[in-house]
Amino acid sequence: MTKKGVRTINEGECCDAVLSYLEQRLGLVRHDLTFPEQEGHDHPVEVTAALGDVRYAIEHTLIEPFDDQVHLEESAGLFLSTIEAKVSGHVLSGEHYLVEISITALEGRRRREH
Repeated sequence: MTKKGVRTINEGECCDAVLSYLEQRLGLVRHDLTFPEQEGHDHPVEVTAALGDVRYAIEHTLIEPFDDQVHLEESAGLFLSTIEAKVSGHVLSGEHYLVEISITALEGRRRREH
């Protein structure tokens, strides 16, 4: 999930995996963990940790496969959740529907226009 709650990114799990790899490779154990982003630091990263005498800073970054992908997914999610709420209780058990919309179908439209 993005920070707005749309996509699960698993930032913590990714950072933990990197630290676990470094621990194994270096034969050291992490200590003195901080979470600058959560702490409102001026230059936030996801986590910092010391391994031996060296402090590491790890930043998890989402790379969009195409421009504005996260925003478009957010809009589509709101649109589709509205449809789902409207049909909830009206679809018979075992029925399935496939809804396809163009990735740009909602571009430039206000939510009330959906």
